[in-house]
Amino acid sequence: MALVGFVMSFFHPTMGLIFSIIGMCQIKKTNEPGKGFALAGIIISAVTFVLVLLLLLLYFFMFAAILAGEMSYYY
Repeated sequence: MALVGFVMSFFHPTMGLIFSIIGMCQIKKTNEPGKGFALAGIIISAVTFVLVLLLLLLYFFMFAAILAGEMSYYY
């Protein structure tokens, strides 16, 4: 599960985070190898998720500023 979470963190951060957390829990119970993959998947997923959220907020505020007329473009 840890390896699946690590790979998924690059393509779908939400699923990567879920799989990495499941993998980390399994590793703690069974003492299997792969803790690094699970930890990396959690970190990459969380950072990607935060960056996407910040970009969405930036787009929202830019769109709101354009609609409010604060940003005008002269062509």
